[in-house]
Amino acid sequence: MILSTVRMKETPKNNEAGLEELRAELAAEREALLAVVPEVDEPALSLPTRNAGWTVRDVLAHVLASDADLIALLEEAARSGTRDLRIPGLEKHQREMARWAEAAPRSFARKLRNRGGRWLELLTAPSSSTLTIPVSGNWWPQNALSGSTSSTPEESGAVRPLADVVADWRGHDAQHAEDVRLALGANAASHC
Repeated sequence: MILSTVRMKETPKNNEAGLEELRAELAAEREALLAVVPEVDEPALSLPTRNAGWTVRDVLAHVLASDADLIALLEEAARSGTRDLRIPGLEKHQREMARWAEAAPRSFARKLRNRGGRWLELLTAPSSSTLTIPVSGNWWPQNALSGSTSSTPEESGAVRPLADVVADWRGHDAQHAEDVRLALGANAASHC
């Protein structure tokens, strides 16, 4: 199910330095997450996290599903020009999470590295900074992924640069790296 439709249009170049800063920040967050993933073995995937009802496996599956969402958005942006841009819906996100229900720890590490590389590659595409998106609503409201409590509901007709939509991912990997780190730490402490 598609929850949102947005129209994209080309605009003059905007804040290339800001987009490069965002790329660097997202890349550093992914590296921090990848640094923790090798510590995750099969038993660790079942450890509870600070996210009620979520295990380490659920957190990593959520990150991979979010990667799939971001990649789909960026690939559509690269292809679509002025066509309607379809943002993946929550149901698709949940189906992608479910695909990882039985994955081995190495599969998570490999796919996190591959998908992170893919969205960084797409963010490097020259058109990334020149697109704006009139937003008709998202299932991921602005700053929801980064844990911000500020609420700025998307209104029909509102326009945001693609870089701003992508910036909603800021803090996402860092937050979930910490979720995994804390779960592993709590488990280690309980065995002392």
